[in-house]
Amino acid sequence: MKTFLSVLAMGFGSVVLGAAFDYSTCIDKTGFEKCYDSADSALTSCISNNCGGSVCVKSCNNDPNCVLQNCPDLGLDCIYACECIRNTKRVACAAESCWNRAYSCEYSDAVADMVDMCGNTDRNAIPYFPAPDSAPGSCSCNKGKLSLTIEKINTQITACANNQTNLDTLASTADISTHGTACLCCSISYMASAIWDICPTTQPSLLAADNITAIYGKHYDECIALLPNIDCENDLGFGAAVGAAMSGYHAINDLPANGTETLYNKQGSPATPTQATIVWTPNPGFSPFTIVAAAQTEASGKVSETATGGMSKTGSAATSASQGAASATPISNAASKAHKFWLNKVVCMVAAVVFS
Repeated sequence: MKTFLSVLAMGFGSVVLGAAFDYSTCIDKTGFEKCYDSADSALTSCISNNCGGSVCVKSCNNDPNCVLQNCPDLGLDCIYACECIRNTKRVACAAESCWNRAYSCEYSDAVADMVDMCGNTDRNAIPYFPAPDSAPGSCSCNKGKLSLTIEKINTQITACANNQTNLDTLASTADISTHGTACLCCSISYMASAIWDICPTTQPSLLAADNITAIYGKHYDECIALLPNIDCENDLGFGAAVGAAMSGYHAINDLPANGTETLYNKQGSPATPTQATIVWTPNPGFSPFTIVAAAQTEASGKVSETATGGMSKTGSAATSASQGAASATPISNAASKAHKFWLNKVVCMVAAVVFS
């Protein structure tokens, strides 16, 4: 299930491009720019060589954004696979050459772009993801923590509906149907609660909350009637599914006040990388990426890539690089689209199952 499918279904009707990553304050600006250029080249090469897109790529003069916007009929599955390669490389670029901004909103968006386009991504293995709570330079909303929590809730829907112990106690088809609806009402209620609980100061609309309330708009009465009589946390397993990620659960009709802030990066930046070298296997389709954290200097050197997408950079130290913004940096709504679309995808997946 790719974000594109959800976006098209919701009427956007166009390919969503990856959010821009401002590399001006990266530890290794030169290495990052070269790495990103290499990732873009990998996209156009992949489409040209594998998707029958050589004519389109040539007409776009190898511009990857032009290819994505103007060559939609080459085969979406093939384009998605190529976009997966590029987006995965971009995350590796940031983890290597811009680790001082790896807790930022933009890095979370880059991860969301990758997850959207790639199947079977091991979210728990992604470098610097999610950011630790209150990490310097981190996004005002811990979008990594939120997305992982919503993914756990989404997984619990199936576990809840297929729990044989619960099903064995139900006497009729109607009872089984009600149980399934209860699982799904709990899941949507937990998703809404996660947004307000994990990112209490952020405007919920920036985090796809409108899609959740839109689903409830049609089925609000049904779920509101069921939820007071259901122990979502204990009997249906949603409390165990989210674990310590949420400080508490709020019923859908008793959510806290909306946050009012837009997304921004907090002051500061990590002083050191979490590891000097990270070996990362994004999913079974990739060979490992060897990510060598750039030194706190501008570096000159070459970017090398393996045939399957792993990359590493070598180079010598040169001039000093900026350590990050001195004050909190606002993030535009456009830069947060990737995460919002990722949440939209999950919400739409739930809606397709809940009330189909």
